[in-house]
Amino acid sequence: MSAVKRAACDRCHGQKMRCIREPTKSSCHRCVAAGALCVFSMARKAGRPPTRHQGMKDTSGGWRLASSNRSEQQNQQQQRRRRQQQQKKHQHQHLRPYSDSLGGSRDLQENDGNLEGTDDAQPSFEAMLLDVVTDDSETLIPLFSNSLPTIPGLGIWDDGDTSRTYVEGASHPLPTDSNRQQVDFMTDQPVIRDSPLLVTECSQPGTGTKPIECELIVPPIAGSLIQQLCALSVKLASQIKSLSIDSDTANNPMPRLEQLAANVIESSVELHRVLSEARSMLEALDGLDPILSDTAMILQVLSAYIHLTQLHYALYQEMNFALMKLSDCSSHESSPSDIFVLFPMLHIGGVSLSSYYRFQLKFVLQICVHHLGETEALLGLPADLCVSGRMLQGEGILHQSTGEMSFLVRTIMCQAEKTVKGIRSVLAELSERTKGAIEV
Repeated sequence: MSAVKRAACDRCHGQKMRCIREPTKSSCHRCVAAGALCVFSMARKAGRPPTRHQGMKDTSGGWRLASSNRSEQQNQQQQRRRRQQQQKKHQHQHLRPYSDSLGGSRDLQENDGNLEGTDDAQPSFEAMLLDVVTDDSETLIPLFSNSLPTIPGLGIWDDGDTSRTYVEGASHPLPTDSNRQQVDFMTDQPVIRDSPLLVTECSQPGTGTKPIECELIVPPIAGSLIQQLCALSVKLASQIKSLSIDSDTANNPMPRLEQLAANVIESSVELHRVLSEARSMLEALDGLDPILSDTAMILQVLSAYIHLTQLHYALYQEMNFALMKLSDCSSHESSPSDIFVLFPMLHIGGVSLSSYYRFQLKFVLQICVHHLGETEALLGLPADLCVSGRMLQGEGILHQSTGEMSFLVRTIMCQAEKTVKGIRSVLAELSERTKGAIEV
């Protein structure tokens, strides 16, 4: 290390040591570790404020790395000094009336080169932007980290940082709190916090902004399930309400019975899917049951099940009524054209089943009853509150040995007791009319 470089490094660190520095960095590692501004500059020997990095040169394509040859660096310094002298003379001619009106201060005349006077003195911001965008170096970061463009000669420090305080006569500028960085002293590199639950907005030097840290709150496990169950309950309630209103066949091409059966199957499958997700969560938690301990979750599950049983009950009543009409038509030996079709859109393999009305009804009925039984098996309701009349011991997401849970379930399911008994009686009648056992 030359004497000039060592002297500059001593001013920066206050002791004799080798300045560990990379050519592409604007500050040495020890300066960053000390939280101070690096003043490693050839100009400090003359007592002037530090200029930009001497290992960089200005080209038409942006800032490029200069050669390590000492003679080339000296030539660049001489050319730069000549340009600065010419710029100062040119600005002094334009700003002389303004300086005379202020009293002809000598300090103002010496600092004329730091003012933005004309387009000839300093390059415009658009020209600097075009040069920097085409460059791959780190000059792009300080350009946009300030409200002012990074133009050489602007302010006391040429890196455009106006937030740092400067004391005249001090060995180096005093760092502010916003410029301190967290450094790993083993590697002399800044520490970057990379946590998936932490979002940090880093502040660039000179912006004056402080890092903003916010923790992402992970939603509870049952949060999405409650939303899905709530939406399903609202959907089922609207479908039940629409049953009391006579549907217009002109606006609805599907018959009432077929539309009702489609709604029952779709809602049953959706509720079964949500309950299956809840069951899989319970198995993955290894005994921990935040879903069962959440009263809102239990209420939503039972609310959806009660609405679903009401929709099933309405469908089975419609099927029983339609089957009674078909039986009356067949007993009076009516023509096939007089017998209405229950499910005109029901096809199996592209073959219509309109001629087999009893098979249609029994086929759709068995599908709906099967879905209802699968839902009850997932819930684990008491046997007297189930349509099937049986309960699998030790299973079901609502099955618990505690008395509080049983009391809560029984209290809520009392509202569905009448519906469950009605479904049992209707299914018994349908089983007799279809001449086959309907198993839940």
